[in-house]
Amino acid sequence: MEEHDLYATELQKFQQLLAEKPNEAYRRYGLCLFYGLPDDVLVRERARLQFPPRDALDHYNQGALESAAGNHREALAHYRKAMSAGADLPELYYNLALTYRELGETREAKKNFQRYLAIIQEWEDEWNQEELETAEEVRAYLESS
Repeated sequence: MEEHDLYATELQKFQQLLAEKPNEAYRRYGLCLFYGLPDDVLVRERARLQFPPRDALDHYNQGALESAAGNHREALAHYRKAMSAGADLPELYYNLALTYRELGETREAKKNFQRYLAIIQEWEDEWNQEELETAEEVRAYLESS
């Protein structure tokens, strides 16, 4: 078995055990495979273990997890911390807008959707189909409200 195959196999075992018996996963593997976890699992585990966010991206990712769980006020707090830490990502403004929309704060949602569009416009010629559709949905929302 090649070294890469062994690593992938052990990482898969770690992830499965983590889902079923987290304490056993850490007892058996420690943290040696922790940063090899898929991004969404890693972010979730960092939050579960109460690792403090290290930077703007950690706050953004934690906000995305909170949004996915329907915890929009908590998501908003993390997104704001990401902004305070210097994040200026289109995804941040897009998710902020969605969060504000969920909270019924239409004015803030619009403002963040506009910021999202302003940032992504400079790459418009490089957009893939999903990005084109997202931009069109945002424009339609802004025009309808």
